[in-house]
Amino acid sequence: GIIAPMINTVDDARRLVEQCRYAPAGKRSWGPTRALITGAGTEEANNYVKVFAMIETAEAIKNLDAILDLEGLDGAFVGPSDLSISLGVGSIWRPPPDPPVVSAIKTVLTGCQARGKLSLLYCGDRERARGRPWQEG
Repeated sequence: GIIAPMINTVDDARRLVEQCRYAPAGKRSWGPTRALITGAGTEEANNYVKVFAMIETAEAIKNLDAILDLEGLDGAFVGPSDLSISLGVGSIWRPPPDPPVVSAIKTVLTGCQARGKLSLLYCGDRERARGRPWQEG
């Protein structure tokens, strides 16, 4: 898959999708050596590649619905450190995570789930992954 950082608007997401998908779904140039070996065409290649927008700013949260509604975008990857800084909180890694950050993470995860899209979240290590305050309540 492809994960692109700092996707803040639907236009950012559209450019990402266009560069990751072959025509007619996008504008990626044709030259997939491995796909040619297997006999795959553009449609198969477009179905195989997963495209994720990194959601890591307050602006991206504000524009989240439009970003996630974009056809060809397979999901979102939350960058919690940059997101927390953008929300004016500071570091996410001090326990417990601040409510605005947890709320923003929940917004992304539920937005993806509602659309049948994949959601990813950088956790850093096993202990932080086990904490999961965004799954409470």
